[in-house]
Amino acid sequence: MPNALETGDNGVIGILLAAGLSRRFGPDKIMQSVTADGIPMVLVCAHKLQAVSPEVLVVIRPEQQSLRKLLLANGLTPVPCILAHLGMGHSLSCGIAAAPDAPGWLIALADQPHIEKHVYRDVYSAWCRHGGIVRPTFQGQIGHPVAISAEFGRDLRACRGDQGARQFIEAFPHRTTLLPVHTRGVIIDVDKPSDIPNHP
Repeated sequence: MPNALETGDNGVIGILLAAGLSRRFGPDKIMQSVTADGIPMVLVCAHKLQAVSPEVLVVIRPEQQSLRKLLLANGLTPVPCILAHLGMGHSLSCGIAAAPDAPGWLIALADQPHIEKHVYRDVYSAWCRHGGIVRPTFQGQIGHPVAISAEFGRDLRACRGDQGARQFIEAFPHRTTLLPVHTRGVIIDVDKPSDIPNHP
């Protein structure tokens, strides 16, 4: 019998956090092209997340109307977060609140296009085996995406400020599985133009 990963009916919801202010890079960082055929960073990340979760919610700031239109045109669900400017924790809480009945969430960042598609599958597969929280690591450094079970929904909805889920995750080491991977992409954010994959 095929498993949930093969059939795509696992119910896990993808949450892509795309509401950052990009102070170091400049405006509209995630709208920058990162492929030879001009696909913007946010779509590259979203499509990789869709390899595991057909339903992807993208948390954005309300004023990101061009991004909203792009997401809708590509079958993605924008979730405006009016408090996103206060930090990633608010964006995460908003995304989880938009899918409260999911059995779990696979959380990724819209400025990490270096993550390979198989990493999303590997993290999800480990979550299917272990439940709880699964975080990928590269040479001891913890990265994204992160899979989290519904049992932590209340904690996620309470996230605030710039810490995201970090504080509550660190409070549950016994429910956390660290998954070593061999790709540095899980710890690389695009913070400046030279970080873009196809930058000369």
